[in-house]
Amino acid sequence: MAKIAHNATPRRAKKTTPEKPEPELVTLDYLAETLGVTKRRIAQFKEEKIITPTKRGLYEKQAALVSLFAWYRERVDKPAKPTEAMEYEKLRAAKSKAEREEILVKKEKGELHNTEDMAAIFGNIFSRVHAGLESFPLGIAPLLTDNSDAMDIAAKIKKSLSKVLYEMTVFDFDLFVKTGGAEYVSALEEAGSEPA
Repeated sequence: MAKIAHNATPRRAKKTTPEKPEPELVTLDYLAETLGVTKRRIAQFKEEKIITPTKRGLYEKQAALVSLFAWYRERVDKPAKPTEAMEYEKLRAAKSKAEREEILVKKEKGELHNTEDMAAIFGNIFSRVHAGLESFPLGIAPLLTDNSDAMDIAAKIKKSLSKVLYEMTVFDFDLFVKTGGAEYVSALEEAGSEPA
C-alpha cells in the first residue's frame, strides 16, 4: 500500500472546459422561409454584410437570425433617411397644396371663375351677337330697297353691323359677372347698343 505523506499537498483534478457545441448550420432557403422574405433578399443581406456564410455556403443559424433581427429592429426604432424620391413627392405635395390654396383665394376675390360660369357668360354674349346678326338682313333690307347709291348702302350696312358688334367691343366682364348679366344687358339696352 502506498504511503501518503502528511505534509504533501493533494493533487488537484485537471480542469476541463466543456466542449462548445457545434453551431447549427442552415441554408439560405431556411432563412428566407423563416423570415418570410425572398431568397434574393437574403442574398442582398449577404451582399450588405449583414450576415456572413461559412466556408461551405451555409449560415450559422443563431448568429444569422440575431443579425437579421437586429437589422430589422434598427429599422423599426429609427426610421430610414428620406430618399430623393420621397423628398420629391413631399415637395410635389406641398406645391400642389399651395396651388389649391391659391385657386381658392382667387375664387374668393373673384379673379378666377369656374368653367361652367364662363360657358354661361360667353354663351349669353354669343347668343346676343348671333341674334343680332340673324336679324341684320331683315332690319337693313327696308333701308336699302329704294337706294341705289353704293356709298350710302355701305354706310347703312356698316352702321347696322356696328350696333350688333358694339356689345363685344365694350364688354365689361367684371360687371357682367357681378350682376349675372342682368344689369349689364339693361345698361346696353338703355344705351341703345349704340357706339359712342
